[in-house]
Formats: sequence, C-alpha cells, structure tokens
Amino acid sequence: MSEIQVWKYVIKWGLAQNLELPSNPATFSKENFNVLKNTLRQLIHFIKFSNITSREFSEVVLPYKKILPKELYKDLLKIFLNLHPDSKLTDNLKNHVM
Repeated sequence: MSEIQVWKYVIKWGLAQNLELPSNPATFSKENFNVLKNTLRQLIHFIKFSNITSREFSEVVLPYKKILPKELYKDLLKIFLNLHPDSKLTDNLKNHVM
C-alpha cells in the first residue's frame, strides 16, 4: 500500500469517528478541522510524508493542512514546493522531516 493510500485511509477513519464532519474539507469550519486534528493527533507522526510525491501532497494532503502540526506543515511545504511534481523527498531530506 502506498503512503498516500495510508493517508487517505487515516483521513477516512478520522471522518468515520466524527460523523458530524462534512466529507469535503473545503467546507470545513475551523472547529471541524480542530475535531479532526484532535482525532488524528497520535496518528499523523506515523505518516511517512517522504514517500509521497509533491503532486500527491498538493492534491491530497494540502486540503487537510490545518490538521498537521504547524512546524511539520511548514517544513513539508518548503520541501515540496521545491520538487518536481512527481518527485519524492531525497534521503538526506527524509531525516529532517521525520
């Protein structure tokens, strides 16, 4: 299973734990993001963002940026903005993110 699939399943699980949340993050309120963030807090650090592409980050992770810890989000954004859309993080950058 790819890491982006893991991310999608984690999000799906988080939404299933909070049936009051909309399925589309574009319609989330600040409180909706906080609820999902609290639900997934202990799972986020298990996601190996280094195994996803810049394009996957942009299309699938970025809509949920508000559930990521601020420092992690800023680090990921800096790194992924500098990659080719289908690139993954290099080994020397993996240590910084993880």
